[in-house]
Amino acid sequence: MKKISEEWLKAAKDDLRVADKIIADETLTHMVAFHSQQCIEKSLKAVMEEYGIELVNKQQEKIRVIREIRAKKIRKA
Repeated sequence: MKKISEEWLKAAKDDLRVADKIIADETLTHMVAFHSQQCIEKSLKAVMEEYGIELVNKQQEKIRVIREIRAKKIRKA
């Protein structure tokens, strides 16, 4: 695995750990949602880096990339 992909996954795991630690606190629901979203976003960036896919910022482009990955149309660079 590429180093940059590993770094994105480590950052994603950190967000997931934070969400897991605060999930029981009902006053922090918004922060659980935020860290969960960040985990997903960083995981997607890790996959995109690993497969040499240009990073995109628009939501529709991210959805397209996810669909292509799911359909196995993406080949590792």
